[in-house]
Amino acid sequence: MTQVDSRARIIAAAKHELHEVGILGLRVQEVAKLAETSVSLIYKYFEDRDGLLAVVLGDWYEEFVFRYRSMIDGWIDSASRITLEEFAQLSPKPQAGAMQKDREFRLQVLAAALENPQLRHRVKAITIDAHAWGNATMDRAI
Repeated sequence: MTQVDSRARIIAAAKHELHEVGILGLRVQEVAKLAETSVSLIYKYFEDRDGLLAVVLGDWYEEFVFRYRSMIDGWIDSASRITLEEFAQLSPKPQAGAMQKDREFRLQVLAAALENPQLRHRVKAITIDAHAWGNATMDRAI
């Protein structure tokens, strides 16, 4: 088994555990058991629990932002004209079905980033990139 396979199994197991028990409930021992690997191998790849969370939650946060950006880009690209009111309506509402769960988890990720410097760095980089995209998107929509 290659390092890539082991690392991928660990990440998949951590995602599963996060879905089942949440951020606070994540235990490295359970991730190792699910990934059929050792805790020491997890620490080799990710240093510690915070390193593992930084990768898994950072990936999720990046995917969340990408899905939102793709939705907006697709809408703008297909619209012949956009009003300011229509542009303001693009933001999904907190109660909007599937987006509600994503938004709640996003808040948990942001809260975790307060205590996890690696995750905070990753979220900051993603946010800076999203801000630049937002500015460019508004310019494009105008």
